[in-house]
Amino acid sequence: MPDGTSAELSRKERDFQRHRGEIIKAAERVFSENGYVSTTMEEIARQAEFGVGTLYKLFDNKADLHTEILRTKLNQMEQQAYAALEAGTTPLGKIERYFYLRLEFFWENQEFFRLFQETTGTVCDSRAGSSPDILERYQRFLSRVEVVFDEGIETRQFRPLGGRILTLSLEGLLRSYWSHLGRQPDPQRNREDEKSLFEVFTQGSIR
Repeated sequence: MPDGTSAELSRKERDFQRHRGEIIKAAERVFSENGYVSTTMEEIARQAEFGVGTLYKLFDNKADLHTEILRTKLNQMEQQAYAALEAGTTPLGKIERYFYLRLEFFWENQEFFRLFQETTGTVCDSRAGSSPDILERYQRFLSRVEVVFDEGIETRQFRPLGGRILTLSLEGLLRSYWSHLGRQPDPQRNREDEKSLFEVFTQGSIR
C-alpha cells in the first residue's frame, strides 16, 4: 500500500514547484516592464495572482527573486551556447552557430533580455539586485567565446585583433541590435537583417 505521507509530500512538492514557476514568470514580466527599481513585490503578487505572503515564503526579497530569474535563464543560455561552440568544425563555424543561437534565444526570451541588459549592460544599474555571481558567470561565459576566437586567430581564420577584442565586438553588436529591437513597440524578426549583421562582423574580423 502506498505511503500516504510520501504521496502527500509529493503533491505538495508539485504545488510548490508550480507556484514558484508562476511567480518567476510573472516577476520576469514585471521586472521587464518596470525595471528593477520600480518593481515591487506587491505588483509581482498581483500579476501572479498570489498573496504577498506567498511570495515571501518562496523568496527572501525582491533581489532574491530577480537573481533567481537571471540564474535560471543563464543556465539555459549557457547550455545552448556552449553546445553551439562545441558543434562547429572550425572556429568560424562555431562562432556563426553561436551568433545565431544567441539571436534565437533572444526571440524566445525577450523579457529576460531586458533584465539581462539592465544587469550586465555597458551602463548597468548597480541597484538591479543581482548577486556578484551573475556578473562573474557572464564574464566566464564571454571567456569561453574568447577561447574560440583565439583558436581562430591561431589558425589564421580571424585577423590578429585579439580574442577579447573580437568577443567584445561581437557581444556589442548583438547588444546594440537587441537594444534597438527593445525600443520597438512590436519588434518583428528579420532574418535578412540578422545575416547582414553577421556579414558586417565577419568583414571586419576574418582574413
